Amino acid sequence: MILGNSYDGKIDVWSAGCVLAELYNDGEVLFQNESVVELLAMITSICGNFPRHLCTSESSNEFFLKSGLLYEKREKAGGE
Repeated sequence: MILGNSYDGKIDVWSAGCVLAELYNDGEVLFQNESVVELLAMITSICGNFPRHLCTSESSNEFFLKSGLLYEKREKAGGE
């Protein structure tokens, strides 16, 4: 959903799994993050790389290189 891809009932299974994992861990957030890129990096570190077909939507170009590697655009110091 974050990457702008179509989705089906599998997203509900993923969501239920995340909720159950958080309940099991006394409410600790499963993928603690402060940005979308950080969230994607956390998911990748635990679950492995995203399948190539999920990294090809228009929205995913904000987060993935053509090679499928995750990246984050950063502002230069001093507003340059």
